[in-house]
Amino acid sequence: MKILGWIICARRLVRWREIQAFFCIDPAKGDAEYEERRLRVNCKELCGSLVDVHHAATKIGDPKNVIKIVYETA
Repeated sequence: MKILGWIICARRLVRWREIQAFFCIDPAKGDAEYEERRLRVNCKELCGSLVDVHHAATKIGDPKNVIKIVYETA
């Protein structure tokens, strides 16, 4: 539900690495642990057919996995 909320409410396209970062930060403790808190599954496994993963490149050799909502009326 958190991931869908971020994707739907975002003013721009959200990258998968940004979503991973959201889960790695603990604001209560004030720390970030990537290996311990990162998601072990991909976005399609979590959100199913509600999202698509698009591979976009901002620079040559710099791929970005952008997550888009499939149905705008969601």
